[in-house]
Parts: sequence; C-alpha cells; structure tokens
Amino acid sequence: MNDLDKTENDMRFCLIEVSERAKDARRSGKHWHDGKWTREIKNSFVKLGNKLGYEVSANKCNGADYHEWLYDLAWYKYDDPDKNNPNRQMENLFLAIESEWGGKTDIRVDFEKLLVARAVHRLMVFKGRNIESRIDGLIERIVFFQGSQKGDRYLFAGWDWDEQKFIFRNYVV
Repeated sequence: MNDLDKTENDMRFCLIEVSERAKDARRSGKHWHDGKWTREIKNSFVKLGNKLGYEVSANKCNGADYHEWLYDLAWYKYDDPDKNNPNRQMENLFLAIESEWGGKTDIRVDFEKLLVARAVHRLMVFKGRNIESRIDGLIERIVFFQGSQKGDRYLFAGWDWDEQKFIFRNYVV
C-alpha cells in the first residue's frame, strides 16, 4: 500500500470505528444489515466532513448540508459559505464516496462513477470475499480508463466477511 495522506488516514480510521461498532453490535446479538452499514458509514463521514469544514451531500444523514448529489456522499467547498448566495461557485470536490454491498457487477457499476469523478479523493467501500482480487480488478479499470490523470487518488475499503475486518488499499495514478 502506498503512503496514505492525512485525509486517507482519517477515512481509514473512520471506517475502522464503524467496523468496531458493527462488531460490538454483533457480539450483543444484533447483526447489521446492508442498509445499517451504509447509514453508519455515511453518518460518520458527514461528521468528519463537517469537522474538516466541507459542505456535505448525503441522503438521510443528520448534519448533511444537502441530499445525495451524484455520489453516495460528497465533500465540497464553495467560494462563499453563504448557501443562499445564488452566485457562489464550487471551488473543489474534495471527496466522492461510493459504497456497494451487492455483487461484483454492482460494485463495478458504482465504481465507474468514481472513475469520472474529478475529486481530490475517491473512496470505494464494498463487501465480499477475495477482497485483494476485487481491488486488483478495480485498479485495472483505473489503468484502462483514458480519463485517468496523474495524481488521481483512490482508497479502497473492502469488508472481508471471513476475516470480519476492512482491508484497505490505496492507489495513486
């Protein structure tokens, strides 16, 4: 794994915290369904984005500035913090997140949204077995995609059902 930058370390820590809550729930006899996982991850990233000073879009999350916009969750900055200013302009899309708890095809379809994202950071969260192999396949898509640009950053977080933990890998074009 390449060196993670500070934001990627924050994202990794955020997901580890969510996974610890899921394990605690499981130990007490409460199994998280896919929707619960998604909600917990999104709520954690809304809090982190707010803490870092970003506007956040995500559906059904307390603290989000807006509903889902293009991605499952996004952090961005405008030139003016006044949300009522119709003339303000977006300066940067700092983070785009896609999470998919379905099969290989569903993961691929959601991941392709991140391929076209002009974000500083892209995070793909998914579950399954053979996580390293799945990540390899997604990286092949980055390499093949003609729109990839030097410096594009991706963080993969695959929840391994057998090991009951996230496996992380980052990739920088």
